[in-house]
Amino acid sequence: MSLRTTDVDEASTFCRKLFYDGVRVTPLGDGGDLDFVADGVQLGSLTVGEIRYGTDVYVTSPDLQTAYHVLAPLTGAVQSRQLGHVVAGD
Repeated sequence: MSLRTTDVDEASTFCRKLFYDGVRVTPLGDGGDLDFVADGVQLGSLTVGEIRYGTDVYVTSPDLQTAYHVLAPLTGAVQSRQLGHVVAGD
């Protein structure tokens, strides 16, 4: 699956299809700088994706009861919160 868009709703829909239902992408600021570029593949029960947002975003997802989510920023930084724990990476 691949997508390039500046539309936040399209970006959220792509993430819901590739990863999990309930994912929502919200640009920080006015959202006019969103340049969403994503490629992903599903290999059995494993999903691998590379996503670029082109701007700062806030991404929410449902509680992961039966899955793991690994974030590895290639550029920029990421801050993740899960069950009261915060992890940052750059």
